[in-house]
Amino acid sequence: MAEALAVPQAAWAALLDGGWLWLAGEGAALPTTLRRFLAPLPAPEEVRRAAQALQAGGFAAAALDTLAAGGCWADYLDLLAWTTRSAQGEAALRARLGALPPVWREQPPALYVAGLLARAAHDLSGAHALYTSALAGLAAPATALAHNARGVVRAMEGDVAGALDDFAQAAHWPGLTAGEANHNRATLLVQQGRHAEAERSLNAAVAAFRAAADPVREARSLETLGTLQFGRGLLREALGPYRAALTLLRDSHPTETALALLNLAECHLLLGELAECHAQLQEASAHAHLPGVRGWTGRLQALAALQGGDPAGALEVLARTTTQDRSLQAEVALLQARAQREQGQPGAARAALAHARPLGLRAELEAALLGEAALDDVIEAARAEEARLELATALLERGAPDDLREALDLIQTHGYLPLLGTRAAAPWPLWPTMTPRAPCFRCMCRPWGPCA
Repeated sequence: MAEALAVPQAAWAALLDGGWLWLAGEGAALPTTLRRFLAPLPAPEEVRRAAQALQAGGFAAAALDTLAAGGCWADYLDLLAWTTRSAQGEAALRARLGALPPVWREQPPALYVAGLLARAAHDLSGAHALYTSALAGLAAPATALAHNARGVVRAMEGDVAGALDDFAQAAHWPGLTAGEANHNRATLLVQQGRHAEAERSLNAAVAAFRAAADPVREARSLETLGTLQFGRGLLREALGPYRAALTLLRDSHPTETALALLNLAECHLLLGELAECHAQLQEASAHAHLPGVRGWTGRLQALAALQGGDPAGALEVLARTTTQDRSLQAEVALLQARAQREQGQPGAARAALAHARPLGLRAELEAALLGEAALDDVIEAARAEEARLELATALLERGAPDDLREALDLIQTHGYLPLLGTRAAAPWPLWPTMTPRAPCFRCMCRPWGPCA
């Protein structure tokens, strides 16, 4: 530090020994009282320039501290609104609001940040009221922030129409806020079964994040788009966004890279493209030491064993898959139920299935295959949710002539050839030359390959 400031080392040591300088991090600082006496606050323009430089360098907290120390409260509030999120927690939000002089706490940006604090404190009605008050006085484009935040609260309160309207208002402005609003809107539309609209919103979110040069959020929206297509049984359509997300994540986010590879591998597995599945599963396995990756890798390995007609092997893998992740616990339970059903152990399958209920339609389908639920209801639910893969499986199981024709059309249209090797299709010799047996995962041959 002394060298950087061109101060002789002896003089630097004397200042430290005399208490004129205090050590602070990797350097030193004047005591506050002495600094104010020797170096009074610069002009507001200089404070703003310093804060802008800090903000541009990624030091938002230091920029806020600089503006507060310089008394530039309008600038402080504007930066606070743009950089604060409810996820920062109550303590951080209280400290930032507490730094404001009382007269500034009624300004619209302060009301918006107070709404974030209310949200962090789980006071949804208070957050809603504060966001609404802020919107009455916020200048554009900060209104987009408050609309997006109020939309989240309205969605949590069950006001779907109001939430969608807020997200639409926020999406009118360019930048990260538009991306967040479109992503949030898509999430809500998926819950309402409005899949085509959700797809358009996710594409808009991807474009907004790309324009804002935020690859992590762009990848998140791409993965959500892939998951939407996957859930609708559009496996080939899901490959595009999953691959694009992988490209964005591969060099810098190993955990997310592994999960993106597993998403791709599952698509290829269900399409019968086993060589591609195996390659991606192997690459993902190289990251299995990372938190959250090993369990999901085990799940896909178990699914691959089931697709290959090896329920015992699947159960062995699942027995080694332990996790505190509730989503993964439900997925493991569903695969255990399927493997035990295929082994002729309906009692054990029912016990496992009880832990898979959060998975909705997929768990209901497994219950129907166990004889615990009506196939007719599952088929209607699959139609309503546009869940084509589950629909084809249920139609094969019900097995009326019209069901089989519809199932075969779905299989041919969407590439579900491995479905023809499952037990649901086994009683129906409609396609004896297409797939004589389940795909062989171990040797990677196609269903009609040398191991058949």
